[in-house]
Amino acid sequence: MDAEIDVYELLGISIEANEKEITKAYRIKALQYHPDKNRDNPDAAKIFHDVKSAYDLLSDPKQRGEYDERQRARLAKRQRQNALSSQRKRMKSQLERDERAARSVHVEQQAREQQVREEAARFRDEALKAEWRRDKQMREHVRQAHAAEEETAQHAQHAAEVLSEADELDRTIRVRWDGEQTQHSPESLRAVFLQFGELEE
Repeated sequence: MDAEIDVYELLGISIEANEKEITKAYRIKALQYHPDKNRDNPDAAKIFHDVKSAYDLLSDPKQRGEYDERQRARLAKRQRQNALSSQRKRMKSQLERDERAARSVHVEQQAREQQVREEAARFRDEALKAEWRRDKQMREHVRQAHAAEEETAQHAQHAAEVLSEADELDRTIRVRWDGEQTQHSPESLRAVFLQFGELEE
């Protein structure tokens, strides 16, 4: 019989079963797996042999006590393994949760950083556009000021030319000289009028 087989489980009884319950369970299993009644089942003979070995073991108080001791040690070991397995599972689950949380924080941080970069780029673009508009307005003001200055200068020049022409006309005196009716000679008259400006004859 395989050492790993649980004889109580094989016979379908509990570990607290008494001798009468063990005998009854053995008879039921022996009839169920007897080779003569299971000619089509190749495993029947082995199971029947294991059932007989289990009954012989549990029928001997000394062997049963030793077996129960081994079973309790095996059960305790299995429970420790299960506890460790459960602890490992909890640790694994916690690590997975922590990893998911860390990934989530990382994703959120990347999203915030991307948002900050986008906001900075938008502010930079708006600042450049505003500066470009101010520069354009300033150039337009300068152009308009220069145009106004040129226009004013042209008007002033034109006005000066008009005034100059008017002054020349206003200062022009025409004199008709008749030598027979005056005591002045041409030279004396020229000397008198030269002190007021040019003379044209």
